[in-house]
Amino acid sequence: MEPRSSGLVVLVLVCPLAAAVLLQLFGRLDRRLCMPTALAACLASLSLTGVLAGNVARGMPWVYHPGNWGGLGIELKMDLLALLFCLLIAGLASLVLVYSYRFIPHELAPRETSYYTVFLFLVSGLLGLSIAGDLLTFWIFMEVMALSAYVLIAIIDVPHAFESSLRYLFMGALSSLAILLGVVLLYGAAGTLNMAGVLGVVRAGANGQATLALALCSVGFCVKGAQVPVHFWLPGAHSAAVTPISAMHSGLVAKLGFYGFARFIFFVFGTTAAVGVLKMTSVLQWIGALSILYGGIMAILEDDLKLMLAYSTISHIGFMLLGISLLSPAGLTGALFHLLDDGLAKACLFLCAGIFIYRDGTRSIQQLKGIALRTPLTAAAFTLAAFSLVGIPPTSGFVAKWYLVLGTLQARRPFFAAVMIIGAMLAAVYAFRVVFYMFFAPERSGALQMDDVPPAMLAPAAILGAGTWVLGIAAIWILPHIQRFVASLVS
Repeated sequence: MEPRSSGLVVLVLVCPLAAAVLLQLFGRLDRRLCMPTALAACLASLSLTGVLAGNVARGMPWVYHPGNWGGLGIELKMDLLALLFCLLIAGLASLVLVYSYRFIPHELAPRETSYYTVFLFLVSGLLGLSIAGDLLTFWIFMEVMALSAYVLIAIIDVPHAFESSLRYLFMGALSSLAILLGVVLLYGAAGTLNMAGVLGVVRAGANGQATLALALCSVGFCVKGAQVPVHFWLPGAHSAAVTPISAMHSGLVAKLGFYGFARFIFFVFGTTAAVGVLKMTSVLQWIGALSILYGGIMAILEDDLKLMLAYSTISHIGFMLLGISLLSPAGLTGALFHLLDDGLAKACLFLCAGIFIYRDGTRSIQQLKGIALRTPLTAAAFTLAAFSLVGIPPTSGFVAKWYLVLGTLQARRPFFAAVMIIGAMLAAVYAFRVVFYMFFAPERSGALQMDDVPPAMLAPAAILGAGTWVLGIAAIWILPHIQRFVASLVS
């Protein structure tokens, strides 16, 4: 259906940007204003996205054209792909901000205003690239997001965090340069930056410029998504950052690689060119498969809980990349649903890890033995998310992995179905190892205690853990909209 115009699309983005500016002006006068202001902005973006969701779910995207801009085709567009990511961004950011209310004063008391300001710029960058309908807007907001992410890793005053941020900065700069060169080549070939305009030119006949552009963008998005063999920046960055930022990175920022592939393959290059002329999807399938296995194996070998979850992030982004590169209806459906599922599950697991660090000062999995006696609610939330991570019914992880495996069979790639099943088995080993230690391998005896942690930290983790089960049950209503959108892509 034809898109409809609405200024609400730009307001989704303006809310966190305006709040970031206000925090710099007034936040330093009273730090107590920082979290409520940031939370109000994210909730406003979430509400506006919800208002737009009805028409988008029925197949009618919203657009906004901010002036002519010299015929460059600058556009903001809220389609179903953008809607899913925006709902995840605004919703997850809101919960992480509630969690930060008690965690950040404990870790970053002198830098609270800076933390919340840069956090809002991170959210703005993520929302901006999600609703970008042209290549220039996409790249600009991708850089806003990336620069904010670098700062938020280095903001904690420990040497390991600064080193990890520098490594991330170096790899991020190279990946951004590759994507920028790809954008320049596409503009030279098409004469426009609008994604629909570029798609029309590439469909008419992919030339050498388009081939090189896709290769450059693919390298850039593989780095952004921490896929093997350009993954090495992610474990240090996720484990060194303060826990709320680890949750944002794993739940949202690292998903940029997958989102970029989805947006560029279907809305910039087109599936015909990507498969028939440019031959990139076959390469991406093997990269995704290697990432699934490598991330799962490395997670099993880790004793550091946050590092284990970081390697798990590499593995599960591999699931998404493999699913989307198969170009089968079920594989695409599973990959898009896994974007939501893994965002909730991984954020929950990182927030639970932060509670263990906050309460007991430990990141060692071995030191978690018997911790369910002291933090039963946190351990329960971790377990709920772990079930989804593995893919146990009726969680959202099961729904996503079911469609991903079905997608490999639709594409007649049974080998990749085996890879996904092995990846799920590896997830069971490293996730259930932690669950076993928490509940069934107590080192200390004692009576059951209630969690001695602030409710503002416990509640977001519990909501996210339960959310993975609610999303799995609600899939019966969500999947038809995703399947209708996928059908329009593959046709």
